[in-house]
Amino acid sequence: LGTAFIVPGFVFSVMFVINLLFWITGSIGGTPVPALFILLLLWFCISVPLCYIGAQIGSRRKRVEPTSKYSSIPREIPDQSILFGKPLCIASGALPFGVMSVELLFILSSLWHSEIYAMFGFIFFVFLIVLMVSAETSIVVTYVKLINEDHRWWWYAFLSPGTVGLYVFLYSLLYLFMNHTLDGMNLLSDIIVMSYMGIISVLLSVMIGSIGFLASFCFVNVIFSGLRVD
Repeated sequence: LGTAFIVPGFVFSVMFVINLLFWITGSIGGTPVPALFILLLLWFCISVPLCYIGAQIGSRRKRVEPTSKYSSIPREIPDQSILFGKPLCIASGALPFGVMSVELLFILSSLWHSEIYAMFGFIFFVFLIVLMVSAETSIVVTYVKLINEDHRWWWYAFLSPGTVGLYVFLYSLLYLFMNHTLDGMNLLSDIIVMSYMGIISVLLSVMIGSIGFLASFCFVNVIFSGLRVD
C-alpha cells in the first residue's frame, strides 16, 4: 500500500494544491478538472492494481536469504559519535549533488527560462556518473557503520545518497531568488516553481536512495558471504 499511495499521493496532492491556487486566482494555466479525474482513474485503475499484482508475485518468489548465519538477538551497539548519525547522511548527499550541480544549472534554465537544452548525450553521461557516485557513497557509509559495530545500516544506506534531493531543492530556491527576472514573476509563480521543484527533489531522493540501498545490500552480501561461522 505504501508503494501504491505514498509517492503518487504526494505528487497528486501537490498538483491539486497548485491547480487550486490557479482556480482561486482565475488563471487559465491550471489543469482542467476532467484531466485530474483521468489522472485519478489511471492511478487507481492501473497503478494501484499493478502494485498489488507485483506484490503478490514478489511474495511468491524465493526470499533473498542472508549469505551468512546471524543471531536473532541484536548485538549491543557501542556509543557512536554524533557525526556518524544525521550529519553523515546530510554531508554524504553533497557528493552526488556536486557531480550534477553544473548540469543542474542548465536544466533549471531550460525549465524556467524556456531556453533550449540539446546536450542530451552529455546529461545521460552525467546521470550515469551520479548513479555510480551515489552507489559508492552509500557503500562507504554502510562500511563506516559496520566497522563501528552498528548493524543499523539500512536507512543510512538509503538516506546518505538520498539527501541529494535536499541539496537540489535548496539550490532551486537559490536559483529562484537569484534569477527573479522572469516575466510576470509573482508570489503565485514562486509557489508553483517551489512546488514543482519539491516534487522533483522528492522523486530524485527516492530514486538515488534506492540505488544506494541496492548497492549497499549487494556489498553487505558479498563481504559476509566469505565468513564462516561455526
